[in-house]
Amino acid sequence: DPSVGRLQWPWAQHPVPASRFPLKEDHVSQLQQLKQQINGLGQAARRTGQELAQFDSAFAQQSAQVQATIGGSAQSKDRVMTASIQEAKTKVHAAVEALARLSQTANQYAASL
Repeated sequence: DPSVGRLQWPWAQHPVPASRFPLKEDHVSQLQQLKQQINGLGQAARRTGQELAQFDSAFAQQSAQVQATIGGSAQSKDRVMTASIQEAKTKVHAAVEALARLSQTANQYAASL
């Protein structure tokens, strides 16, 4: 009998579930899934940034007209309105830039995976 003189390990008779020790293929599929998610995030950021840039352009025109009309007024409420417009313009522009950076970073990150 070939098993005579050999040690028998009790756990050797029971295979270890694959979920406890993921195979290389599982790791690759997780990387692919991450890459797809990152690419999707980058594409969504790009689209949203483009839409926001269009809004920014229309908003700039409209706000310029409003500011030209009330710009010389000494009333407090007019100054508050002008300041609010300026704040919104600054933040919308910053959001457009942030989304463009996110899109670029996501594309670079996904390409590195």
